[in-house]
Amino acid sequence: MRKPLAILALFSVMLAISCGGPVGTVKSAKDEYTISYFRGWKPVTEFKQPNTDNLEVVFVREDLPSFIGVKVASQVRLDIRQGHIREITAEYAKDAEKKVPGYTLVSHEYKNVPNALGDERLELVFSALESGQPFTIVQHIYAITGKVVYVTGTYPEGDEALANQIKDTMESFIVAPKK
Repeated sequence: MRKPLAILALFSVMLAISCGGPVGTVKSAKDEYTISYFRGWKPVTEFKQPNTDNLEVVFVREDLPSFIGVKVASQVRLDIRQGHIREITAEYAKDAEKKVPGYTLVSHEYKNVPNALGDERLELVFSALESGQPFTIVQHIYAITGKVVYVTGTYPEGDEALANQIKDTMESFIVAPKK
């Protein structure tokens, strides 16, 4: 009986991978969250760029420029007691557009989502130009007690296939249950 179950389990995993399911998962160092990645993408967790201390993982494909993909960054914020995103983001959307030259805020809204464990995330959408090419930047911001986590996806405007891959990775982000 065990052999057919093992074969069925292996077949299910192979089917999920071939149908576009996740091929791996990255957990934060303190098990605060997990995020999955899909076929063709790889996680990079060592950063040699200056001023990237808060970058935790970047998902890239070798055939794309390095700024296209998903980045997970964090910031310690000891003023976040309960893990509610509205505590620290009242002016974030306006400030982000001012601080990042060339970014134009398209939309921002708080969304109640299951992957925030019953809380909300702030979702922002920006447009930007890079070498004359328009890009879309989507940022999901989550609050964990004492920490803010930024999940940012960047893709060329109009490339729906790539946009869907990046959005799938972003949606796989899950805040770990409080212990």
